Amino acid sequence: MNYTYTIQRQFNGSFQPFIFFEFYLFYTRFCVIIIRISITYKTFKTGCEKRK
Repeated sequence: MNYTYTIQRQFNGSFQPFIFFEFYLFYTRFCVIIIRISITYKTFKTGCEKRK
């Protein structure tokens, strides 16, 4: 995703709502990745504790 391009589009006045949609998709993907990492970390931690 090209952020400078979207920012230029906003300042030029040809503002479009799909810019927000792009950011929304990006952030949702980012949040999903973080949630997955935290879940895998928790399961890994509990698994290690169970082995002891």
